[in-house]
Amino acid sequence: MNNIDALYSEHILNLANNLVTTRESEISDDKYVIVKYNNPSCGDVINLYVKSDGNIIEDIKVNIDGCVISKASTHLLIDSIKGKSLEELSHLMPYDMHNMLGVNVGEMRAPCVLTPYFALRKYLEELHVTN
Repeated sequence: MNNIDALYSEHILNLANNLVTTRESEISDDKYVIVKYNNPSCGDVINLYVKSDGNIIEDIKVNIDGCVISKASTHLLIDSIKGKSLEELSHLMPYDMHNMLGVNVGEMRAPCVLTPYFALRKYLEELHVTN
């Protein structure tokens, strides 16, 4: 393993291992909207629990059954969207997810990076917020 591979592995593992997950049964506030997304490219499954005031993301929690890369990108997405407006989030693009991750995961694993992105897009589409 070269230094770049070691850095890539350490970065991804740190993000994935520090992702705080929540079970649906732990969500007691009925102000959370539950968004379920199954990534058909890789089989990862994510549940987002999103609380907003109708315009601003107040809180977001997650439960994910996925690979390390999906978990790492989910961690980054959750950290980056709290406090943002739905309008701002409607401008998020797939390349933004790859840029947030900061490492090239290769063509075969690229769909894993987008698992939380597509869950967020689903949430925005359900609210009819599109760019």
